[in-house]
Amino acid sequence: MELKVVKVSFSFDTNVVTHHCESEGGVTMEDLAVGEAWDLIVDQDSRDTFSKFHSAGHMVDRAMELCGYNLPATKGYHFLDSPYVEYKGTVEAPKREALIAQLNEKFKELIEEGACGGWGAGG
Repeated sequence: MELKVVKVSFSFDTNVVTHHCESEGGVTMEDLAVGEAWDLIVDQDSRDTFSKFHSAGHMVDRAMELCGYNLPATKGYHFLDSPYVEYKGTVEAPKREALIAQLNEKFKELIEEGACGGWGAGG
């Protein structure tokens, strides 16, 4: 049997990671037994892409700190359709445009320093 992991989620309430899967053979969760062995195949291209998006979230945090905003991150979404990092707190409306420009400069500096492990500069 082969399962394709299509989404992974984490519950902060229960500290449980859930792998949401699809199967061509119609396997359901009820068909799986606790302790049963499965082969895992990782799509390396997808894994690399999601890893980069996750790392970019950390880069956003670092850039925010370098800009003087130490707001706690409350949620990160690291997928292709619309990645973001949410923070607890606000940036006053008149300061937002300047912050965006400042963040873009900090991103460039972090990339030049190699903070992205080389991937940000086309690697």
